[in-house]
Amino acid sequence: MQTFYTIALLLTGVILSNIIKQLVPRIPEAFILIIVGVILSFTPAFHNFELRR
Repeated sequence: MQTFYTIALLLTGVILSNIIKQLVPRIPEAFILIIVGVILSFTPAFHNFELRR
């Protein structure tokens, strides 16, 4: 269930960044994605998140 929650949050972040890009086209999409990523990092799902090989 934790994996589903993480994927759902990431998809929500991408959708949110696309909506913001449509509303404010002067800001580059990379900056919007970085800001949304920082905001998502404060959610409890990403507190112990690590990438494994």
